[in-house]
Amino acid sequence: MTTMTRRKSHLAAQKRYRQTPDGREQARKQSEKYRNNNPLKIRARQILYNALRRGDIKKAPCEDCGSDKAQAHHEDYSRPLDVKWKCARCHTDHHLGDAK
Repeated sequence: MTTMTRRKSHLAAQKRYRQTPDGREQARKQSEKYRNNNPLKIRARQILYNALRRGDIKKAPCEDCGSDKAQAHHEDYSRPLDVKWKCARCHTDHHLGDAK
């Protein structure tokens, strides 16, 4: 079995588990724990989402590679509208670079 096949199989099993009562309860607990441990992140994302929805701020292309499918990256969650736009790959690379 290839790595990709194992990953797809694992993701399918996770999806089935999340649809069970135990899986939904586990997901609820994890979500609650994340919200309790990261209130500043949650608030920054809410403020940014609302500003995008109202048109106060516009989504921009990835600052690194120019991809149109960019995500907001907060360097400082206390400044929710101060974001860098990065595609998923560049965003992941940025965080992995911080870990090295």
